[in-house]
Amino acid sequence: MVSAARRAGQNERLDTRTNVRYARSVTAQPAPVEPPRRPVRASELGEHAFCRRAWWLRHERGVAPQSAARWAAGRAAHARHGHAVARADRAARLGWLVLALGVGLLVLGLLG
Repeated sequence: MVSAARRAGQNERLDTRTNVRYARSVTAQPAPVEPPRRPVRASELGEHAFCRRAWWLRHERGVAPQSAARWAAGRAAHARHGHAVARADRAARLGWLVLALGVGLLVLGLLG
């Protein structure tokens, strides 16, 4: 008489209580995971989420998008905006410094 396990086949396991067959793993060890070549940037994740094919073409095949001029213009606009924000931050710090100096001079004038 052939056992239930043999009838189930080499790559299957038969649960004799429920008479359900389960597939067994064919490989004994998982394949090694290749470490990433470089860090993944957040913008790449967003690009991948938006269009996987475009991400693959750009980062794996090196194909530039057709709208490269728009991307360059966007980068330049963001750089200009970043410089404007930095200038505003410096102006705000200078304003606080002038205010502190004014309050200090007022206190000295009232005490002296």
